Amino acid sequence: MKSNYIFSKTVQLNHSLKQQCDNLYNRCCTNDNLQHSNCLEDEFDIFSESPRLYYAKLNEQLLGFLSVYIIDSNSVEISIFVHPDNRREHIGQQLLGNFLDDYEISNIEISVHPNNLIGIDFLKKNNFSYVSTELLMSVQLKTFTAPENSGNFELITDNSSQYHYVNEGIEIVSCNISKFNDDYVFISNVETLTEYCGKGYGYQFLQEILFDLSHMYTGALLHVSKENTPAYNLYRKLGFQIKDSTVTYALHQ
Repeated sequence: MKSNYIFSKTVQLNHSLKQQCDNLYNRCCTNDNLQHSNCLEDEFDIFSESPRLYYAKLNEQLLGFLSVYIIDSNSVEISIFVHPDNRREHIGQQLLGNFLDDYEISNIEISVHPNNLIGIDFLKKNNFSYVSTELLMSVQLKTFTAPENSGNFELITDNSSQYHYVNEGIEIVSCNISKFNDDYVFISNVETLTEYCGKGYGYQFLQEILFDLSHMYTGALLHVSKENTPAYNLYRKLGFQIKDSTVTYALHQ
């Protein structure tokens, strides 16, 4: 590694530095022909005085950066990007080392594209372990028709984003719906009461919601871990297809 590299870190992410990071990120995506994950954020809710960006420059040119996203008081997510022309110069290794010197936190996660073999090899060499494969799935809502009679179950919503499936005052299944763009909605936090799991209520619940949404939107998106077999199989049964995927690695300190 060249001795005249300048390694820095910052709590405040100004516009100029953010633009340089965005440009380097786009350069890496183009070079690798991959849509990399990036967790560059403007501000933290907690640990507000901790560095959110570590970076390396040579003659004012940004050659690499490590960005930090705080998940909670015990977990952070990071992203690391190094200019394709400088990847043999251990810049990523130094950025990671600088970050680990500052953050005494139990769980550090990083998400990479499954075809990013160089990145995965880097993580393994630095003691990161595979956690899961995260999937982005989508479905076209025009495929949904009016569901059959749901019996004693009632689909209700207490506002525009939370839906509940209720039977005799008991909430059986719930989820959040948020607008992704003018054409798509995003489904999250699908939860089924334990004693009702595996009995088809989740399928019935989502089928009714998706039919209702088909009058306003073109499609629906959601995230699911491939290791969550019941949820993954449920979404496949409803017609969801894999749109994109990332693999998550973690370092436990």
